[in-house]
Amino acid sequence: MWIQLETPNLEVSDYAGNCLRFTQTVWHAPARFESAWDAWEATTLKHSITEPLPDVPVIVWFSHWGTYGNPPKNQNWGHVVTYVPGRGFLSSPGQGYGHQWFGSIAQVETYFNASFVGWSEDINGLQVAQNINTKKKGGPQVATVYFKTENGKTTYALAGDGQGKASWLETQDVALATALVAAHHISQTAVRLSPDTFALWRKNYTNA
Repeated sequence: MWIQLETPNLEVSDYAGNCLRFTQTVWHAPARFESAWDAWEATTLKHSITEPLPDVPVIVWFSHWGTYGNPPKNQNWGHVVTYVPGRGFLSSPGQGYGHQWFGSIAQVETYFNASFVGWSEDINGLQVAQNINTKKKGGPQVATVYFKTENGKTTYALAGDGQGKASWLETQDVALATALVAAHHISQTAVRLSPDTFALWRKNYTNA
């Protein structure tokens, strides 16, 4: 079961030649790399071209060689778009200003003279989607749900076994928290923490 962790902004516009900046804006992701190819190589949640796209929006990557920049450099700059199930592939425009939709990966490849290399759940360190049925062998599993209420807003945290080495996922989306609880078969009642204690537990789990 795939869930959406970030909501893409499908109304973004930008100038041609700025596919990475465009897609970063779609996902509210930080800027970290010069090219889409550099960003693809840095993703940590890659999927190959043989793996089917999920039923939630994700990032799709391409190889694209060309001469760009100032001074001009001939290299693999890559290309990146956002896949939206039922709608297509959202890209920066090929010309001018705006955005452009494509109906298939093949259309993107032809239009941009690019080659599909894979898709990812993340961009520039930001995870946008997750398969909550995927469990890594020997890895920590979500075991406890904590929550805090501060300034009228409730934040849930799903914590894995083993403080200092496990994951810690925070969300204010109660539907997402409920889905994760069900997927990990958590049966105990969520534990309420004060904001200060919540911050302390976050630090214990993430070493942050």
